[in-house]
Amino acid sequence: MTKYHLENTVIFSGFIDRKDLPELYRHHSVLLFPSVWNEPMGISILEAMASGLVVISSGTGGSAELFVDGDSGLLFKSNDHEDLKQKVGLLLGNSGRIREMGLNAVQTCILKYQIKNTINLIKNYI
Repeated sequence: MTKYHLENTVIFSGFIDRKDLPELYRHHSVLLFPSVWNEPMGISILEAMASGLVVISSGTGGSAELFVDGDSGLLFKSNDHEDLKQKVGLLLGNSGRIREMGLNAVQTCILKYQIKNTINLIKNYI
């Protein structure tokens, strides 16, 4: 991390108990999800969105389908650190955009991922 001068910015916390996640989310505004694995549906993305965080995701697996790029989150090309840097740069110092996208993320969770809405959607396919 010294090479990139991130010592005062990035913390690798290791394991965090599930019960502590809501408190952790309350202290942040952005979740970076740089997965290279084809995660079918990253629950951590939805948890962060429901907490009002803007997700910046590599879009691998199903994660690209969980939010609208540019509206409730940002997608970057997997394994492309320059694209990730550019997406983070879109939000740096732009608290208004972070707030707007965070609210859109919460709305997305309410409209698309509430259990009652999910059950109704599934009923249409049965």
